[in-house]
Amino acid sequence: MLAKSDAGEADRVLRTRRLVLAPLAPSHAPLLFGEMNDWDVISMLAELPWPLAADAVEAYSRRALQPDSGTDDFTVLLEGSPIGVLTVKLPGSGKPPRVMPRLGYWLGRAHWGRGYATEALAALVDDAFARHPQERIGAGVFTDNPASRRVLEKLGFQRAGGYALHCRARDASVDVDDMHLTQTDWAAGAGRA
Repeated sequence: MLAKSDAGEADRVLRTRRLVLAPLAPSHAPLLFGEMNDWDVISMLAELPWPLAADAVEAYSRRALQPDSGTDDFTVLLEGSPIGVLTVKLPGSGKPPRVMPRLGYWLGRAHWGRGYATEALAALVDDAFARHPQERIGAGVFTDNPASRRVLEKLGFQRAGGYALHCRARDASVDVDDMHLTQTDWAAGAGRA
């Protein structure tokens, strides 16, 4: 992986038919706050508190600037406006160290049900397999979030197990489906029309 301080890394942009995935930046925080400040969004994320404060979103967006963050974070832009965030937690990051890239994502409620999450994640899966050659990519989804699970299933992810994870907003342990996508299935066209 290129370190975040390497030339060009901060300018890496992914494009889809309708969306631009640009590196997450603190300048995105004010508009992201408006998209995130919704219980139905925050309650499906592990790391952020409720009620949500603007400074929590600013800290979240500054994480992307830290060379040792262990993540590649992208703001999802629709017609230039931030509507959500995609993250790749990098292999070797975390405790215990991750053995494969792991995806995370959210979109503001006004953008649900339009195929944006599937479109953006497909681009991120392509990028993650290209940048972090592994046999599989993982993602976790709270079991009470069937819409998010369906996004992963459309891309070819399959349940590989489960675990519990503390959700800060709920201040509770929440059951998670551990979802995996193999590089072989992705290369064979899983999740692509």
